[in-house]
Amino acid sequence: MAITTGTANSTLTSIVSNQGSGEIRGVEVELKWRATDHFTFGLNYALTDSEFTEGCDGDQFLLTSGGGPYNPLFPDNAQPNNLNGQGNCSIEGKQFPLTSKNTASGIIDFTYPLQRADWLMYANLDVSYESRKPVQVHNQAYIPEATVTGLRAGLRTGNWSAGIYARNLFDEDAPVAVTRWLQAPYFVSPVLVQP
Repeated sequence: MAITTGTANSTLTSIVSNQGSGEIRGVEVELKWRATDHFTFGLNYALTDSEFTEGCDGDQFLLTSGGGPYNPLFPDNAQPNNLNGQGNCSIEGKQFPLTSKNTASGIIDFTYPLQRADWLMYANLDVSYESRKPVQVHNQAYIPEATVTGLRAGLRTGNWSAGIYARNLFDEDAPVAVTRWLQAPYFVSPVLVQP
């Protein structure tokens, strides 16, 4: 698996690094039911169980060693920068970053022909859910779970349609994406020391 990793020598540069091997197991179920001529219901659920089966990440070592950088020239058990003796670059067993274990969605579609045979009134309500997901391979920071609801309604004919659409009706404030690049050693701000 390849992961984008920030670099310390530039303002907004990143590199893609190979993170070893992984395994994904999952299942997806989708149901759709046309209840009447006017109503259709749909449900979808997906379970995605992902984990690294092997891999070494330099930032994982940095986080577990007390701040010492990983040196690939030395074996894992003889790292010279293992400041606290607990440094470990292994990401084995960690969940893949930016992947939710659970996702689900549901829809209700409504259509109704008006007096004119070529006019159709429509409405759609949709809800989607994502469980929390790790930001990086270390699984220490997470994007929280999120539920987003949308609503659409309008009129349609053979030649045109007009409608309104609202997304995030209940003001879900979970971020869509997160990065941890603005931290040491990637982001360093000067410290003013007064005598």
